[in-house]
Amino acid sequence: MAYENTPAAAFDEVVLGWMAPEFMRFERGRLWFALLILLNGALVAYAFFTGSITMMVVFIVLPLVLLLEHRKKPKAVQVIFSPYGVKFGVLRLPYSSLKAFAVLHNPPMTDELHLMTNRKSHPEVVIPLMGMNPATVRQFLVTQIPEQEGKQLTFLDALVRILRLN
Repeated sequence: MAYENTPAAAFDEVVLGWMAPEFMRFERGRLWFALLILLNGALVAYAFFTGSITMMVVFIVLPLVLLLEHRKKPKAVQVIFSPYGVKFGVLRLPYSSLKAFAVLHNPPMTDELHLMTNRKSHPEVVIPLMGMNPATVRQFLVTQIPEQEGKQLTFLDALVRILRLN
């Protein structure tokens, strides 16, 4: 997962670090699941009445996939800032592979670090700050890579968080 031939041990030299979940999980209540079941039932009924078998199969399988995914709990992983790059769990990102960073600090909705990479498949890595002082993170990273100022959550990201879809 490293981008360069930097030895893996180089990423373990801690300049700044903390523990964070590998992804953020929002709790959903019974009302959320009830609304999801009603909406999904309506979509299955629509597919049945319009004769769209493929759509019906998709909306029957989709809740099963969601249920399996919802059962997966995020693991706590180490976030390490070393002199060579950032390590987030098993992901190693040398500073040379990072275009910019942004610290989004707007509690309680956001408190996270966004790293913009040179990768086409995954251009942005989001790391929860988990109580880490955003100013400390920014102060260190600004010496390594450019800061993308004024970055905000996209409309879609904000909507997903409000509806607790992730």
